Amino acid sequence: MLVRTAVRDDLPEIERITVQACAEAFAGILPTEVAEAERARVAPGSALRAALLAGDLLVGTGADGRIDAIAMLSRNNDVVEMLTMLASGHPSREPSVTAFVAAVRRRGWAGPITSEAVLGNEPHESFLEAGGFAPGEVVAHDIDGHVLFRRRWWLPAQVERLHDTG
Repeated sequence: MLVRTAVRDDLPEIERITVQACAEAFAGILPTEVAEAERARVAPGSALRAALLAGDLLVGTGADGRIDAIAMLSRNNDVVEMLTMLASGHPSREPSVTAFVAAVRRRGWAGPITSEAVLGNEPHESFLEAGGFAPGEVVAHDIDGHVLFRRRWWLPAQVERLHDTG
């Protein structure tokens, strides 16, 4: 998977993936209209555009150039938060969070990285776990009278290897 900074022409596809990924994650948990309102709260178009302008919206593409995953980055204190969304696709297409982590590290960030996934969203949780993220706290959110559980996933700070020069 090739990860690059999103460009303006990517926005329609990014917004489509965001809608589809949230619909899949919230299916069976939230009614459709509540799920759409939650998607608009979590990843509104204005936040996507602001991240794009700041260079903090990344896309992961397959060999054919199709966007398979997105990551919106935000820096909070000593942590980078990475909001990730996966595109539905053929089972042979397996997006890798490792490529996104490498892109964040190339930007000079060596600190911890966090992400969240709806509890029980197997594709999203597997995506994070395969990249070395460890499961963390589970938080319950009351959304319009419906309970949604999210798990925070943690990737520790990058540790520089020490070389024995002696």
